[in-house]
Amino acid sequence: MSPSGGLQVKELIQALTELGGVASFKEIQERVTKNRNGDFSHYRNWENYEKTMRQILHRHCEDYAHFRGTILFEKKERGQFGFAGGSSSIVRGNKIPETISQSTTPVAADVAEPPPRLLTEIYRVLRDTKLSFEVKQVRRFQCQICNHPPLKLSDTRLYAEVHHIKPLGSPHFGPDIRENVLCVCPNCHVLLDYGAIFLDSQKLDAATSHVVGIDFVNYHNQKIFRKI
Repeated sequence: MSPSGGLQVKELIQALTELGGVASFKEIQERVTKNRNGDFSHYRNWENYEKTMRQILHRHCEDYAHFRGTILFEKKERGQFGFAGGSSSIVRGNKIPETISQSTTPVAADVAEPPPRLLTEIYRVLRDTKLSFEVKQVRRFQCQICNHPPLKLSDTRLYAEVHHIKPLGSPHFGPDIRENVLCVCPNCHVLLDYGAIFLDSQKLDAATSHVVGIDFVNYHNQKIFRKI
């Protein structure tokens, strides 16, 4: 059975093993996709699928700025990748160590460091701030990125989210003002948080009472969008 859902680091390890321990990104990508029977439906499109695969590879290769923690791969000559430490394979006896076999999820751009994880149960009420509600009203709850019709919760209730183009938290400290927010659908909100979308100010539809700040758009494209 082919893997389903999001990409896992073990899929890249398995692909590189099958390719003899050294291969280009394109070769790794083709082998992973073949092993998945061509299924990348977990992602909105091929570009996001490819970007996520690069993130996984780079996050386990200390030669890249996005490296985080476990070293599994290293850069070789002619744009190729191999296993770290010169090993011909990390897989031992057709088994991948449990510590590196779990799903890999990129860290959102507005999170400086991955936080420690603690299981808790809470109840909270989600309330729109005055600013976010006004922007949603102006935009008629339609996503400014994909322009899909608003999500309908019922015949009378629509749903959308507001994204701060320059994130509010550390290390960005963006302002909570109209010019720094977008009305978006949940899918595009996640892609924006993870730097998977390049913003084109010319394609953000104009609204007289809601003008997006070009400085914030440029900040997103230069600091948040991940050019990998």
